[in-house]
Amino acid sequence: MTQKILSLRLIGGATRLTAGILILAYVAQLSVALMQLPYETDRLWHNASLISAHVVTVLPAGFYLMALVSAGEIFTRMEKYGAFTASIVKGLTGIGENLMWGAVTAVVLAPTLVPVLEGRFRGIRWDIQIESVTIGLIGLLLWLITRQGQSLKTEVDGFV
Repeated sequence: MTQKILSLRLIGGATRLTAGILILAYVAQLSVALMQLPYETDRLWHNASLISAHVVTVLPAGFYLMALVSAGEIFTRMEKYGAFTASIVKGLTGIGENLMWGAVTAVVLAPTLVPVLEGRFRGIRWDIQIESVTIGLIGLLLWLITRQGQSLKTEVDGFV
């Protein structure tokens, strides 16, 4: 008989707690940064552009945090329902999608949209960083694994 060192419920709770703390820190950091932007009186478009550009640059972290929240939920569901239920598949798909969107935002959207919002657009830009590409590919892998798992489960259920 194998004994679990840590329960998945405990890991899930710790993950959700960590995600909650990180989300609070993320919101606080965003709020402080927004208050420190160089706003100009009577220049609404300029100020809106500053805010939008800043939000676009921190958006990838928001996607990554949502993936972390989903991971915490999955740990708890795995202990309660089993390894590959519909809710687990949905959660893994959500993690994969959030990781991919975070990477796309970091690599393409932020480098392209920030210059647009700052009035200095020079075409589509890329900011290829090892971390962003790796996170995006891990997200794609999770997303593809869940798709494959769903089709295999459907096939197996067809035999029964």
